[in-house]
Parts: sequence; C-alpha cells; structure tokens
Amino acid sequence: MTNLVDGKDLKFSDVDFEFIATKAGNKNVLLNPERWLVRYQLMEIFVRIALHKYYKPQKDNNDKLTQSMAIKKLFEDHLLVHFKKHDSNKWRIEKLWNKGIDDMIKSNYQQSQTPVYFSNLKYLKKLYEIYSGKYTKPGKTKFMSMEEFVSLISHSGALKSATIGITDLGSIFNVSIMTQINELDYDRHTQMTLMEFIEAICRVANKLVEIPEVKNCNQRWTVNFGKYMYY
Repeated sequence: MTNLVDGKDLKFSDVDFEFIATKAGNKNVLLNPERWLVRYQLMEIFVRIALHKYYKPQKDNNDKLTQSMAIKKLFEDHLLVHFKKHDSNKWRIEKLWNKGIDDMIKSNYQQSQTPVYFSNLKYLKKLYEIYSGKYTKPGKTKFMSMEEFVSLISHSGALKSATIGITDLGSIFNVSIMTQINELDYDRHTQMTLMEFIEAICRVANKLVEIPEVKNCNQRWTVNFGKYMYY
C-alpha cells in the first residue's frame, strides 16, 4: 500500500476523477481499453495525483512546492519503494542468468523409476508448441498469448501450491516479455516467444521452490523442475 489516499489532500473520489480525466479524449481501441490504463496513461495519472496532492500554488508560506517538486515528492515518498519490488532485470541477474539454470534447462530429466529420459529443453519446446498459436494469423510465427500461458500453468497442477495463484500469472507473463516501445499501434507485448516462455516457466518455478541468489554467473545449481513441469 502506498498510503497516498489520506482523506484530506487526496480522497478516493479524487483518484476516480483523475482516472476519468486521464482517459478522457483517448480513442478506445483494443490496445487502449476504456476502463484500463495503458503505460503512458499510468505516468500521466501519477503526475495528476502528485499535483492534486502536493501542488498548492495558493499557499502563501515557504512550504509550497513547485510542480516538479510535487512530482518528485510523490515518487520518493510513495512510489519508488514499490517500483523496486518489480525490477524484472534484478531477478534475471540474481537468479536466471547463470550456469546452473542454463545447465538445468539443457539437461535431461529421468522419469521416476523408469529408464526413460526427457530433454528439459525439448519438453519446453513441445509445451510451447502445444500451448501457442491460438491467435496467430496464418503464415505468421506462432506466439503464446496470456490466455494460453494461464491454461498451461493451470493444467500443470502448479496452482495447487499455496505459493502461487492465478493472479500471479499475469504479472509473470508481462515481466517475462521484452519491453516494447509502442504498445498502442503494435501488439508484440501480448505475444510471448519461446525464449520469453522459458523465462516465464523459471519465474513460475521460483514461486514453487526458492531459487537461491547466485553471486557467480558460473555457479552451478540444480533442482527438480520436472516435479512441477511434467504431467
């Protein structure tokens, strides 16, 4: 919680008003829904809230803030601490980009009490092949939608764990996809590639079993991902 709404300088009704003002005049299209904020609108509403809460030009004392100071105060006092929790690159550097995970993805998995071995990477590719393409146009490269990703994880049984819920999957899907410059005219940010899918699976695995932070990118680490991935 940001504790932004204090009932005095900012009320919930004020936030509703700023939301409506932010969406006003925008053409409602598939990638800019009427009741949702897209990325640039999120920045706009933060500015509007900062000015509403902190910018008081009518004040006569020396404590009044300029517009830029009001925006800075909002970010430093309320927002940055939450933004840092969602740094997608921090997780990649500490837990994904290392030899242990790379070896695990490329290694073979032995089915319990049988001489049968599966290739983790081959199996991931097979899963991606099965759970992608629903919204791919003919002749285009297949991609996985969030609907298909949620369906895969639901079918895997991973959601039976108390450490991950279906509400986590949207966030995992989004942070696993490379940031796109233009999210209004192009829908690439809704299309998960194979490499992004592998990252998303690792993020799901990290919800199921704690992946230790790796200080050395050559450090080896192993865990039985197959316990959750094979069904």
